[in-house]
Amino acid sequence: YQAGDILGMKGPRLDYVPAELMAPGEISFTSDPQLGKAVITAASWEEMCDRAAEYFTMRKPQVMGSSSTYAQTMYNLFTSPEFRAGKTASNETFKRLEIPAHPDRAITNVLQDQVAPILIKGYRPGEGIDKDRYPTERVMDNMQSLHEDLAGQAARTTTFTKFARGEASYEDYMKDLRTQLDKQGGGWVTVAPRDTAQQGNDSESAAVTNISRQNAEIWGEKAGLVGYEIGGAQYQAGLIRGFDPAMILKLGLPYNMPAHSLQRSQYVNGLAELPTSIRQPLFDATAEVVAKHYRPEVGVGGKWVPWHPYNFHAGNYFESARNYSPQDETTGELLKAKCIPMPNWVFSPKFALEHLKTWTGRQID
Repeated sequence: YQAGDILGMKGPRLDYVPAELMAPGEISFTSDPQLGKAVITAASWEEMCDRAAEYFTMRKPQVMGSSSTYAQTMYNLFTSPEFRAGKTASNETFKRLEIPAHPDRAITNVLQDQVAPILIKGYRPGEGIDKDRYPTERVMDNMQSLHEDLAGQAARTTTFTKFARGEASYEDYMKDLRTQLDKQGGGWVTVAPRDTAQQGNDSESAAVTNISRQNAEIWGEKAGLVGYEIGGAQYQAGLIRGFDPAMILKLGLPYNMPAHSLQRSQYVNGLAELPTSIRQPLFDATAEVVAKHYRPEVGVGGKWVPWHPYNFHAGNYFESARNYSPQDETTGELLKAKCIPMPNWVFSPKFALEHLKTWTGRQID
């Protein structure tokens, strides 16, 4: 515990305080008490108590260090009915004081006590801010250490592994997944660190997708992970930086769980809406890349491809007169390519439960 340094006083100057003194410097528990005085003028005892309460509320020492309960304690004293009525003798002051359990916390306290230590030291010792440009030497050392650690471990084989290789059916995989979810009481899918790298590191997630996938296969799977999210803007951002989008895709395909790629439906991860004549060949080619990754000698071969992209961004739009839905259209195209899409419902107050029921029925059909 460090008491800190007094830098001066803060708060508005009050007309009824003709003189005030607060000695700046380090607060010491072994030397004489810190010198602080204030002269408060008033026409009566009641007015003096009121002004003292106001003074200790508005004028306080500016301390670089731990906060104090002194001002609140003095406020409690001067607003005490017994003290104001003259029923508290001088030797009874501390006996009757209402000392707060903790001082008031302002933004300065939060920055000083919570934010600053994490910025300097990190959540754990040695993980604070690096002075060097990213990726710093420490980051690279940690990455190398993680690579070596993961390289010495093997991912466990699951029913998904067998399904991906063509050694088990999709129904077998689904049965095993339901059993796992029932046993665990649920499951989870991770977007880290792809999503965090996309948002916080200028979309630099392609370069970490390989080690991220290994982490999901080994440690995530042991913790109940049932899916690993890749893709989205990862492919475009990687392409801009000279990476092969197909290689980014393959590096993100897990050994023992499905990869759930963000698939922007009609736009196929771009910003322009594409027609079926462009989308279908792209879905077919993607399916072949994924299938050859898991089944090199077979490829698609008329079997379901272990590729489970989310199908969203088209919304819930449905024109009943033409039986037309952009999302349903791309879901059908992905199924035609033997992929296994996951259509996404957009939650909005504009859509009632009846719309959701109709949408669910269309997905089942």
